[in-house]
Amino acid sequence: MNTLTKLLPGEFSANACKLKELFDEYEQGTSSEAILVKDIDKYELLVQALEYERDAVERKESLDGLRDLTTFFAVRKSIKTEMVKKWADDVMAERERIWKLSEDRKVKGNDNDVNGH
Repeated sequence: MNTLTKLLPGEFSANACKLKELFDEYEQGTSSEAILVKDIDKYELLVQALEYERDAVERKESLDGLRDLTTFFAVRKSIKTEMVKKWADDVMAERERIWKLSEDRKVKGNDNDVNGH
């Protein structure tokens, strides 16, 4: 972050110290706002991983080769705020539905898309 703040153009360089403080607050989770923002970052990671898996299912690809995305879903356990935990639980429920659909396709040879069409 020091390197980045040193690159700020003239009119913004006066804010470099404040930006560094806010970044450190975020990284260390020393305020409720920082914890919420970090949780939202983790939630976004969950959503992105889910979209990659959904795309694979829509292309009728097996999820077997994507099991490494399970590592990304492990961030769910580190979410601290109740609001974001609920959002993350919704993502995890959707992931279970997509995986079930993928497994059902393998067993039945079903060509329905992830939206049930």
